[in-house]
Amino acid sequence: MKKVIPVVLALVMLISTAYGCSSSKDANDGTGNNSSTSGAQASGSGGQVPAELSGEKPALKVLGFNAAFDPNKDLNAAEIEKVTGYKVEYFMLPAENADEKLNIDLSSGSSYDIIKITSKQYYQLVGQGALLPLDDLLKQYGKDLLSTVSEKSWKTCVYNDQTYALPMRKEYNKDVGLFIACRKDILDDIGVKVPTTLKEFYDALTAIKAKKPDLIPLTGPLTANLGSGTSEWVLSPTISSAFGIYNDWQDSNGTLVPKLKNANMKSQLAFMNKLYSERLIDADWAINTSTIIQEKFSGGKAAMVVCDRNLAVSMTPATLENNPNAKIDYILPLIGENGEQGCNTEDKILYYSCVPKSSKNAAHAINFMNEKAKWDNFLYLTLGKEGTHFTRKEKADAPSGYERIPIMPIFSDERTNSYWYLNTIDEKNYPDMWMARVRKSDAMWEPFEKVSLESADIAKPDPIGYMPPSENLTRYGQTLGKMENDYYLKVITGAEPLDGYDKFTADWDEAGGSVVSEEINAWYKEFYQK
Repeated sequence: MKKVIPVVLALVMLISTAYGCSSSKDANDGTGNNSSTSGAQASGSGGQVPAELSGEKPALKVLGFNAAFDPNKDLNAAEIEKVTGYKVEYFMLPAENADEKLNIDLSSGSSYDIIKITSKQYYQLVGQGALLPLDDLLKQYGKDLLSTVSEKSWKTCVYNDQTYALPMRKEYNKDVGLFIACRKDILDDIGVKVPTTLKEFYDALTAIKAKKPDLIPLTGPLTANLGSGTSEWVLSPTISSAFGIYNDWQDSNGTLVPKLKNANMKSQLAFMNKLYSERLIDADWAINTSTIIQEKFSGGKAAMVVCDRNLAVSMTPATLENNPNAKIDYILPLIGENGEQGCNTEDKILYYSCVPKSSKNAAHAINFMNEKAKWDNFLYLTLGKEGTHFTRKEKADAPSGYERIPIMPIFSDERTNSYWYLNTIDEKNYPDMWMARVRKSDAMWEPFEKVSLESADIAKPDPIGYMPPSENLTRYGQTLGKMENDYYLKVITGAEPLDGYDKFTADWDEAGGSVVSEEINAWYKEFYQK
C-alpha cells in the first residue's frame, strides 16, 4: 500500500500553486466573458502550441471504455479535432473480458497513445511497469491539467513517487445514490405530508396501511442491476440516515469502523423488523428485483419505493401513463430522534488516463489532453456554446451564481456522448456544469434537485472512495457482504433474533473482516492523516 501513497514534493507544490491560481475569473466564479465561449478556440486554432511541438501534429490513438456508439463518427470527435488540431483514431475495450484484452494489447506493444481505464486496471498496469511516468511531461505540457485537478486526486496517481496517470474524478460528489420516491397524491388523499423525520415516516406508513389496505406502503428491491454489476439494497440509506449510518465505513475518532459495528445498527434492524412484522414494507422484500418494484410502483400497487435516479427516470413516465393524476415526490434522508441526519455519497476517481510506454507521441498526448482542459475548450466540448446548446439563468445559491439550462434537443443530440472523451474534469467548475447534463429531462432533474441538491449540506462522502484496490477487500469482500445481507434479511423478516448480533460481528471478523479493517485503516491514516 505504501507504494502508492507518497507524492513527489515538487509536483505537489506545482499542483497546489497552479490550482490556487487557476485559469480566468470565469473559471473560478462564472461571471466573466469566457463562459459564453467566444468560439476562438472552437474555430480550429488549437491554442498556443509549445515551440518544441510545433510543426505537423501526429495522429493519436486513444483507447476508452466500451460504449453504445462509434466514437470515431460522433460529432464530439470532430469538435475535439477542431479545438486541439489533433487527428485522433478512437478504440474501445470490449464489453466483456476488458481486462484480458487490455493486458494482451499492451503486452504486445500496442500503439495507443492514451488509454482511459478503471482504477483496477490502472493499478494492475502500473504495477506491471506498462505505463510511462508523467511528472516531467505534465510540468512541460500540462499546465491546464495541473491547475484544474486537485492535489487529492493527483495523490491517487502516484506510484513509487512518480505520477503515472491523469485522474478523472466523479462529476458531483454530493449526488445521493439511493432515495425513496412516494406517491404524493396518495399521501394528500389520506391527509399525510411527505415525511421528514423517522417518526413521520412510520406514521405515514401506518396511515397508508390503515386507509389504503390494498396498497403496499413501502416496496424496494433486494437486487438491482446498475450496469456495472448487481447491487443489494437490503437497507435503505434514507432510513439509515435517522440512525447516523451513512456509509459502509465511517470515521470514529480517526478510525474507520464498518457499519455493522455502528452503535445504532441494532436499533435500525429492530426498526426494520418492526416495519416488516406490521406489514408496512413489502412482504417480498427479500426477493424483489428492480423490474418488479418498478411495476409495483408505476402500476399503483405501492405508495413508496426505494430507488435510484435511473429507476426514477423509467418509473416516472410509466406511472403517469397509468395514472395521469399521479404526483411523485421524493423523501429526503430522514431525521432521527436525536437529530441525526446524513446521506451516503461517492467521492472517488472514476477513470485514469495513462500513456503506455509503447507510445511514440507521449509529449503530444499530454499536450492534446491539456488543450481539452483549457477553460474555453472544456466548456465548449462538454456543454457546447451558450445560446446554441445551453442558456444561463441567475440562481443565487448556485456555485457560479447561475445555472446552465440545456437547450433541447440539440444539447442531447450533440453533447450526450461528450463524457466519453474527457480525460480529466475541471474539479472546481464541472460539478456545477454537470447539473446541465442532469436536466436533459424532468424525470432526471426532479429527483436530483429534490434529493441531491437539498441534501448537499448533509452529504457524507465515502471515506474509502480514493482507496486503491484492496487485496484483502478483494479477497474477502464478497463473502463479507453476503454475510451482512443474509443476516440483515433474517433479522428484518424475524427469522433470527437480534440477541445473536455480537456473535454475528465476531463471525464477520473471523471471516476476514478484521484483516480488511486493518488494511483499510492503514491506508486511511496514510492518505488522509499525514
